[in-house]
Amino acid sequence: ISIAESRGMKVNLWLISHSWGTKVAIDYAISNPKDDVRLITFGSPLSYLSGAYEDWGDPHKIKNVKAWTNLYYDNDPVCAFPFRDNPGEYGMAWATFVNDVRLAPYGARKWLALVSPRHSLQAHLDYWKDPEFVKVVATALMA
Repeated sequence: ISIAESRGMKVNLWLISHSWGTKVAIDYAISNPKDDVRLITFGSPLSYLSGAYEDWGDPHKIKNVKAWTNLYYDNDPVCAFPFRDNPGEYGMAWATFVNDVRLAPYGARKWLALVSPRHSLQAHLDYWKDPEFVKVVATALMA
């Protein structure tokens, strides 16, 4: 980034993160406010971690995050809830700030989701194999 900026180039930085990597990605964005960042997160525990930030409130205070797509499965036990369901006074702000994309159960897990809809650790790993996930990520990157 520094080399590109020293040459007068504008850098579009995409951070794609899974699970705990979401915390790493948002920490990077907050710590580097001059870098414009676009996020794609999946299997994110970030809503569990809301107390890790001094001001979890208004997401628009993170001005350098220009786009954020968050993908999740309903029965991924690591995902607390989609960002649009963030409780509190800024819930609607999160709903417009983060594009939450609910993915349908994938592969052999389709029947398992009917039998045990809440907790499937496999759901946390299925993103990597899910063709629908790949399409959503590719679309976000091209936007």
